[in-house]
Amino acid sequence: MAILDSSKVDLMWKKLQFGVAKTDTAAAKSGSNETTPSPLPVYANNIWAQAALIPGIPPASTSGVVKNYTGAARIASVENTTSTLNATWMTNVTNWVPASFGSNYAVAVYVGDPQTTGVQIFPDTTNTEYTFDYQAGVLNFPNSLPANITNGIYVTGYQYVGTLGLTGAGAGVKSQVVATITARNAITGMATGDLAYVTDASGIPSDAAPGQYAVYMWTGSAWTVIATQDSGAADDKVNTVSLTSASTGTVALSVARAGATVTSVQVNVGTLFDGTFAVSVGTSASNALLIDTTESDFQTTGIYQLNMSLMVSPSAATQLNVYVTGTATVGAATITVTYA
Repeated sequence: MAILDSSKVDLMWKKLQFGVAKTDTAAAKSGSNETTPSPLPVYANNIWAQAALIPGIPPASTSGVVKNYTGAARIASVENTTSTLNATWMTNVTNWVPASFGSNYAVAVYVGDPQTTGVQIFPDTTNTEYTFDYQAGVLNFPNSLPANITNGIYVTGYQYVGTLGLTGAGAGVKSQVVATITARNAITGMATGDLAYVTDASGIPSDAAPGQYAVYMWTGSAWTVIATQDSGAADDKVNTVSLTSASTGTVALSVARAGATVTSVQVNVGTLFDGTFAVSVGTSASNALLIDTTESDFQTTGIYQLNMSLMVSPSAATQLNVYVTGTATVGAATITVTYA
């Protein structure tokens, strides 16, 4: 014996209205008496991630996340030959935008081509009743067939063509980690609010020095920086590097953020250096910007401190380095730079 239609309706009523499983007949248990939860699943890969970009009034032509299937772009549906003759028609287009986004999004159905002599029919008119599945793009005539159906069934409306899915179930935004600004600019399919973490954002000098990271948000039309490696640091910063007799050439000290002002440089010689060992502190553009080789004596133990108020660069993060000249066989010292 087939399952009674009344039992099927009871199952759907409990499932959709109350979010519970059917465990008994409607007479024995109403929906409010069922206690086994059975919520409908929400699949992350089917979520319309850019639904917020669907305008309240349909666009006159394909634009943004909405594809226009009206006028000359109408859809000539194809009969489903596995169903009752002429009862079901396939648009072969999924994710139609429903009228919940605005009444003008409701699909229009025609018997015959609306570009010539087609006649629009309506879902609540006697003898032309139909249902349309907006997700699957399937039209069905559950009762009578409309007159002249052999002229074909045409559908006009609008399709959502924006990003589908999230990076993980429950995630509000997508985020990606990329190596460079160039790689960031090559990202596609981003929705407003999505993030990109760029491990080396020096492609935009005002955001980062070589090797520094930055985080960007997609506004819908462009990337905007919301955090950099420097902005994540404290306003006042102290960096120290240790030197030994083996130190030579350029020794990286720190990266000063754009607008950073150096307030002091301290040289602490704990063990004197023999030979001709000497240092300066500055940038690649000016090796002695902060101190030169005459302002400290590495052949004598002691502390040398220079106080200053020098803005390194107002527009770009800048690498500060210690530049070692001469040689030594013994010695130990530290260089400390403080900036705000």
